[in-house]
Amino acid sequence: MYISCNINMLLFNLIGVSVKIFNIILLIVLITSCSLFQTSNNANITPYLTGKNLAENTSIAEIKAHLTKVGYLAGGQYEVEVVPITLPSMEAEALELQKVRGLTNSEYSQILNVQKNKYINNKVCIQLNFNIIKFKQVSHLKDWKAEIIDSFGNKYLITWMPEDLRKMPVATLFNGLYGKEMKWYNNATGCINLAIKLDKGFKVKLTPSFVQWPFSSSTTLTWGSLAEDSFQTYRKY
Repeated sequence: MYISCNINMLLFNLIGVSVKIFNIILLIVLITSCSLFQTSNNANITPYLTGKNLAENTSIAEIKAHLTKVGYLAGGQYEVEVVPITLPSMEAEALELQKVRGLTNSEYSQILNVQKNKYINNKVCIQLNFNIIKFKQVSHLKDWKAEIIDSFGNKYLITWMPEDLRKMPVATLFNGLYGKEMKWYNNATGCINLAIKLDKGFKVKLTPSFVQWPFSSSTTLTWGSLAEDSFQTYRKY
């Protein structure tokens, strides 16, 4: 009986050790796989930022799908979507416009040059879409501050296009958890008048004029080789 109990205890301990070893191995595998996925994901985004090694005739939809980042604030009641305007996206958009409208190569080049002067040459621009539930006071573009942060941590304030600042948000009703609720949609384009190397990695930080306590006061989205997840900066009380 005594020997049987000791054997049972030994088997129990061995099983416990095996489980611990298995958990450690599993944790290492998960960490490694996450690291590899993150590195791969960031490496894959570079062609869409710079055009280097980008497959010919890549569609604007595919480029935007790789470049679009989404963030949330106020417990999910503010949703923001940011797409950097890059030369590959602009070329793809102009090419698709040429096909649809039957533009000549000369007309294609003229359109592309105008767009490059407005959004690419010596500047970095983004497209912002956002929707707001319940809090109308942050539904206007003037209620949002945006910054681009380069790979060295330098911050540059984004200037919104004047025509976008004059736009009114679109209001809709939807069925929420507690009945009918209001939602506001808005969008804009903004730029900094400085060219930074997008392939080195950059961030866009968005800060609305109001976020109720205890939620984060801003959200930051990351692109490129910084290899960081989007993170949020919390208010200090």
